[in-house]
Amino acid sequence: GSHNFSRFPELQVLDLSRCEIKIIEDNTFQGLNHLSTLILTGNPIQSLAWGAFSGLSSLQKLVAVETNLVSLDDFPIGHLKTLKELNVAHNFIHSFKLPEYFSDLPNLEHLDLSNNKIQNIYYEDVKVLHQMPLLN
Repeated sequence: GSHNFSRFPELQVLDLSRCEIKIIEDNTFQGLNHLSTLILTGNPIQSLAWGAFSGLSSLQKLVAVETNLVSLDDFPIGHLKTLKELNVAHNFIHSFKLPEYFSDLPNLEHLDLSNNKIQNIYYEDVKVLHQMPLLN
């Protein structure tokens, strides 16, 4: 729920792996200004609010492995300017087309899309990568 972790403002790593989380509301992580790593592995997420990751001004690593993610289009991370690593492996993502908001992630160095359902990669799909010099 909203502001669930606001009592822990100095928290730097939060591992919520396999907690059966289905819904992440707006402002759930609000106040975690020092959080650098958030791990959500193995949660059957059904609803992810647009403001779910708001307030994570220092987040560098987001792990959303096995979270039932089907597309990056609706993944609300475009405002995470400090994000260096995004791991969305072992999901149901069908398209490699990266949303335009990826160009707003200037520090992204590592993107893991392994073990998804991607069958085709088109030139247009990776167009946004040309705007991201740090991505490996």
